[in-house]
Amino acid sequence: MFKQYFKIILRNWKKNKIYTVINIVGLAIAFSITLLISNHVITEWTMDKFHSNAGNIYRITNQYLESKEWESLTAYLIGPYAKQEIPGIVNYTRIMPSNSYGIKNNETEEYIPIPKSLFIDENFFQMFDFPIIQGKIDSTVLNWIIVTQNYAKQHFGDQNPIDKTVFIKDLDSEKDHGCVARIVAVIEDLPANSSIQSDIFIDSRVISKNRDILYWGCCSSYTYLQLASTADISVIERMIPQMIEKNNSYLKANEYRCQLQPLTDIYFHSNHLHPEAILRGQISLSLLLYGIILLILFLALGNYIMIKTAQINKNITRMGIQKCFGADNRTIRLQLSLEIGIHTLCALLLSFALAYVLHPYIIEILSPEHPYRFHLSFQKFAGFLLLVFFAMFLTGFVLHLYTHRRLNHNGLKQAIQPAPRYKDIKKILTIVQITIFSALLFCATAVSRQMNYMQHMDLGFNQENILYFYWPDNEFRYETLKQKLQHYPAILNASNGYPLPCYERAESISIPNQPEKTIKARIILGDADYIDTYQIQLQEGRCLKKYNYPIDLKEFARIRPNHIREAIVNQSLVKALQLEHPLETILNLWDHEYPLKIVGVVDDFQYFPLYKYTEPAIIMYEFPQISSTMIIHYQTGEFQNVYRYIRTMFQEKFPNTLFKCEEYNFSELYGKDIAVVKLIILFALITILIGGMGIFAFSTFMVESKTREVALRKVNGATEWQIMQLFNQQFFARVLLACFIGLPVAYYASKEWLKGFAYKVEIHAGLFIFVFLTSVFVVLAITTWQTRKAARQNPIDTLKTE
Repeated sequence: MFKQYFKIILRNWKKNKIYTVINIVGLAIAFSITLLISNHVITEWTMDKFHSNAGNIYRITNQYLESKEWESLTAYLIGPYAKQEIPGIVNYTRIMPSNSYGIKNNETEEYIPIPKSLFIDENFFQMFDFPIIQGKIDSTVLNWIIVTQNYAKQHFGDQNPIDKTVFIKDLDSEKDHGCVARIVAVIEDLPANSSIQSDIFIDSRVISKNRDILYWGCCSSYTYLQLASTADISVIERMIPQMIEKNNSYLKANEYRCQLQPLTDIYFHSNHLHPEAILRGQISLSLLLYGIILLILFLALGNYIMIKTAQINKNITRMGIQKCFGADNRTIRLQLSLEIGIHTLCALLLSFALAYVLHPYIIEILSPEHPYRFHLSFQKFAGFLLLVFFAMFLTGFVLHLYTHRRLNHNGLKQAIQPAPRYKDIKKILTIVQITIFSALLFCATAVSRQMNYMQHMDLGFNQENILYFYWPDNEFRYETLKQKLQHYPAILNASNGYPLPCYERAESISIPNQPEKTIKARIILGDADYIDTYQIQLQEGRCLKKYNYPIDLKEFARIRPNHIREAIVNQSLVKALQLEHPLETILNLWDHEYPLKIVGVVDDFQYFPLYKYTEPAIIMYEFPQISSTMIIHYQTGEFQNVYRYIRTMFQEKFPNTLFKCEEYNFSELYGKDIAVVKLIILFALITILIGGMGIFAFSTFMVESKTREVALRKVNGATEWQIMQLFNQQFFARVLLACFIGLPVAYYASKEWLKGFAYKVEIHAGLFIFVFLTSVFVVLAITTWQTRKAARQNPIDTLKTE
């Protein structure tokens, strides 16, 4: 029996090769995209949940009430003090990120930067389940190192890495001459669903030699606490500020607040925190990916149903004859199920190959900061197969129901007659496909316009041909350095200060004797050449005065009573304080006496990413904080020469220090939104591909079913154009209905996404017209190709065979 079924299926495949290929390729594309996206989404939603103590581990986040901004970095000393003084804390561990360290195997080599390195406490592996597969941590060994399997294989090959010594050094510090460290253990490669990612874990005692991190005000580490199951989280959150006030003399409990963030919430619920070394995701992007899976699957299955129903209509006479010779509904159903199963199996095999090939490209879009290898656990694989089985079961159910109604409703005579137009499922699916296509095209165009607008928006400062680099000069001789830089012909200007964009916290600013005029303003450190280097427009006044160098660093940064500092303010600050004549106005910084005198006013410039509006800002130089960053503006086309000049000068001065040079990085600032744009464009293209194949197949079936009608019309004098116009009118009406449904939904979704930006494009009527015309063009281009072939055939030949 099955042999006969296979013969019928193979005969159908030979007769309908194009439709078979469309069916299998369409399903394979949908399955491969579903496999890749579901694998990534499941990875995100299971982030950090594999730890056995995950439900009892929390990370400390803190907020200084004056700034109202939350931080995930805490004082290094909080962990041990909290465990000792606060009941309910079972254990603690600290993670200190450092991208400035380098490593080498022997003294003759050069240090190689290790960007994925973390300093940890010894008890780190007691709290987190990262299995040690070789060696062990020995607290008597000073400066130990633990590496992953992948790192050990890359750097030591088949050799045993245990007890091998390496040299590590802070490449940003001239004072650090390096130290010897010993590899004591190897752990499994960290799983993709861990928010903590590193290749090397280093004994925290290496960095704790730096006395600065032992200062309560130095926020240098991520502190994790393991709580008892009976611990009251709210009580511990109140006790931590009290414990800090008890052990230091300057921070008061009422000025500081902390929250304990569950380990399993860190990945999706950290957007209120400053950028950090711990991985974080975006829940809205994850939900978008779920929606994309459903859309792609629906399109592919809709295509499949549309083509199969057309084939069923074409083969309904054969099925009727089978029933006349004794075949029952079970036989017809089994034959159809077998064909669907073979299609599904072929599509699955092709989808696995496609997924393996496409994984690096998809993961580069979805997770550029955390690329990982394509790997399917048993649970993920079983879940994917279950999803495919359920989708194809529903598809088969619809096709079985359709076949059953055609064969059993009103007898065989009615079965072999064409189905009523109002019951034609193919037309409904065509409208749904065009609706999805038009909606995705609208969203893709809207988000692309927004990213293009952001990329070319006037930020109020020049970000082109700007470089900034770290210069660790403890003698603070930046004026001498600036003179050397400006002496190079390709360098137009140089400055010392904070690079833009910057994320400095807001400080309290007021006008003396007018306490009602108190606002928050961002302090941006920049010297006398800062405005000229960034080409910020000075509206009135002058730049900051230049200082005679060298100057004493401690004296420069010290708060001196009644000493008035110069400051340049932006227009937002002038408006916020309602200053009619801002020049020479005296302002107070903070609550104590720290007077500033306004010497210049500049246009607003976007020192924040474009998610937020410009806020009041002050550019000043005499400040308790200092900057070790040099900013230069160079001539167009001279990047390589300027880079080599700066690097040579840096290496002559600091031969054992890592040289870091950066530019304004648009992709880093807006990485998540760029990923959204790429995803929507990618899946719009996939929609065009899958939907185009479906429309192509449907239009082919429609033309084949109407060859006799076309021939008769040509015999009666109809032209090719009239025949194509007649067929295309039907598809034009469907495009019109699809756009009427899809475009309002796409408009709402685009408006919701744009709400995340302070500066955004407007969605005009022209976008609706563009999407509608594009949809009409794509659909009619596909259908016209098929109808033109039918219209050009000789009607005599057609009527002979029909």
